[in-house]
Amino acid sequence: MVSKRLFFAMDVAADWPPELPSGRIIAEADRHLTLAFLGNVPFEPLKAILKELPLPSFREVKGLFDKSLFLPPGEPRVAAWHVHFSDDHVKNYQCELANFLRTKGYPIEERPFLPHVTLTRAPFSISEWEEAFTPIPCRVKSFNLYESVGDLHYKPVWP
Repeated sequence: MVSKRLFFAMDVAADWPPELPSGRIIAEADRHLTLAFLGNVPFEPLKAILKELPLPSFREVKGLFDKSLFLPPGEPRVAAWHVHFSDDHVKNYQCELANFLRTKGYPIEERPFLPHVTLTRAPFSISEWEEAFTPIPCRVKSFNLYESVGDLHYKPVWP
């Protein structure tokens, strides 16, 4: 059975700065807010449960990029922007989705949800990214199952 590197996420729209600091920049079209990372899993068994998947009760939620994040702490491999939401819609849905996937046997990590959008992967300069950060509004929308196809590109495989 063929495995794919899969995750559930929402597309993110923003008035991105025209220039970002150096790094392996993720293209605007590929920027997303991950809700549940599955890793390398066979697609066919997952495809069979998608009809049972709880869907978000919202279409779009506004947020604000409010600070830079460098993850994981200690030896960061990504520079990201944290998303602050004025309500708990996204957080509550992420919890519902993760719990559903766990009941279906997917080992979703139990850790606090950290809403963020990764913008670049190492190598990058933390000080350059901190200096360049400015708060900007964003919108999360379009819930999908994505496949990581390599070279910082992601393609929706469902719906």
